[in-house]
Amino acid sequence: MNRLKNLNIKAVLLGSLVDIGGTTVSGIIYLLALYIAILIRQAGMEGADELSIEQITEGTGFQLAALIIGLGYTMLGGFVAASVAKVDKMLQAGVMGAISLLLSLFFLDAEHIWFDITGLLLTLPLALLGGYLAREEPAGKLG
Repeated sequence: MNRLKNLNIKAVLLGSLVDIGGTTVSGIIYLLALYIAILIRQAGMEGADELSIEQITEGTGFQLAALIIGLGYTMLGGFVAASVAKVDKMLQAGVMGAISLLLSLFFLDAEHIWFDITGLLLTLPLALLGGYLAREEPAGKLG
């Protein structure tokens, strides 16, 4: 049986929208919060070091938080894709994860190779984990 005939484009697109949209909106909110924190810090302390968004976003802590947020939305996107689908839930989550993985190739950054490698290695497994968590069958059955 050809599993691709069970592909639910609507489910995959909704999952991708959750992944990409959620990651983007969260990233914007995160950057705005950082910027406001910098402004408050600089306004409240005379002689405070001038911090910039660039200095903060280049740090490992920021990169790690961004990675966790992005991968969290990838898992949620896999969950949504699988939940919307009536059949072959893991296929929907896997295709959604593959789309996310392919899109992430456009945003690779040679300066943060650990970030890129970790993201690339975890994207598909976390999308599939989201699909697995959306299953209606007992834990022992995948599909």
